[in-house]
Amino acid sequence: MRPVRSEIPSRRTRQWGKTSKVWRRMIGRLAGFVALSLNLSLACDQPPPVEAPGDAAITNGEPPLPGGGAEQSPDSTPPLPTQPLSFKAQNALLRYYESGDQASLDEALRYSTTIVESVPQHRYGRLLQALTLDLQGKGAELGRALQDMGPVNAVTWSYFFKREPQQVQKLLECSRMAICLKIEHRSGQHIPNGAPLEYAGGQRSGDGPIRCMENSLDPGTCPVDFPIFERLTWVERDAIRLQLWVVPEKEYSFSLFAEHIGLSSGDRVADIGAGVGWFSLRFADVVGTTGKVFALDIDRHCVDYLKLLSSKAGYPQLVPVLSEPGDLTLPHRSVDLTFMGLVLSDLALAEQGQPGDEQGGPTADLLASAFRSLVPGGRAVILDQVPKDGKPGYQVQQVHELMEAAGFEHVRSVADFAPARYLEIYRRPAKGRTSW
Repeated sequence: MRPVRSEIPSRRTRQWGKTSKVWRRMIGRLAGFVALSLNLSLACDQPPPVEAPGDAAITNGEPPLPGGGAEQSPDSTPPLPTQPLSFKAQNALLRYYESGDQASLDEALRYSTTIVESVPQHRYGRLLQALTLDLQGKGAELGRALQDMGPVNAVTWSYFFKREPQQVQKLLECSRMAICLKIEHRSGQHIPNGAPLEYAGGQRSGDGPIRCMENSLDPGTCPVDFPIFERLTWVERDAIRLQLWVVPEKEYSFSLFAEHIGLSSGDRVADIGAGVGWFSLRFADVVGTTGKVFALDIDRHCVDYLKLLSSKAGYPQLVPVLSEPGDLTLPHRSVDLTFMGLVLSDLALAEQGQPGDEQGGPTADLLASAFRSLVPGGRAVILDQVPKDGKPGYQVQQVHELMEAAGFEHVRSVADFAPARYLEIYRRPAKGRTSW
């Protein structure tokens, strides 16, 4: 579905050719594994894994394995988290695809059902449960599962899992490879090619070894839209994402977040770096059909996926836009609020760890474009993480300087996510600089 020209301005067709920061690590070992766009300003794969108290960062917000919590490692190694149940359900499904073993389907259903019952908003657990029910031929139960998961998840399930069996199997295989490589990166361990993972990133495998198979997967066989699927399998935490980010732990909801940033019904929002639409969909719920959410991304697969949700899942106010680096491609003074969620840290990475360049580059270009798109008095919201351990990123004071150089005024800071993340609110002055 092509957006209406009155809503979306014309744009040039140049695409980015850079890779996402997560996959950049993988491609060093798997040359050409998947061609992704680096989220410099608008990328598909923007958020890094969540750091949350306890095991949440590893378990993806899932319940622990039945009958056991974190295992104690030998010697001085710190306690080890449990393995995500979605990973175990995924591996059980792969065993079914590889051997036709019906018992593996029962195992996959057991794990995925445990996730759904414990964390109802866990998207990937619901998708795996529905896939398993479909493979088992349980039509009535599948129908109830699709109804319970809501229109967005039901459309997502049909999009990925109503393909030929070989294509679904390939999605799961590529996902297994991606998770293996991420676990290796996090644990600092080197996984020999094809060697069994006795400990997956320090996580003891209770059902036998998990194989990383670094040289067993042809990079060219992964579906072109696999980056979207990868986001749903690892990063997507649905309604619990903001809750996990709050430090210290306390009750937190998206409605409170919307109140903090001043979002209300009828607003026009630009979600910069929308990815698979975690924030965009929630913004759309708040602004309603009288408002508009421009979901901006430079990855056409993300934009195509969001167009599908817009047309099939009941979100006419969601307008996906294929944007460009440093250019939102929105008309001047066309939105009331711009939002960048975990975008600046990726921009800093793209600028090779040298943030704060006010003379040009992706960051300055993006902020200038955001300034132009806002109405006078419009708000610009920045949600990002505090850089640590020498990683590229922007400290809050650097963000203030960048935003001031772009013409913005600082309104206030929201401390709910401190100290790991910051939420800063700016505005375009009602008078003063009008354009660049």
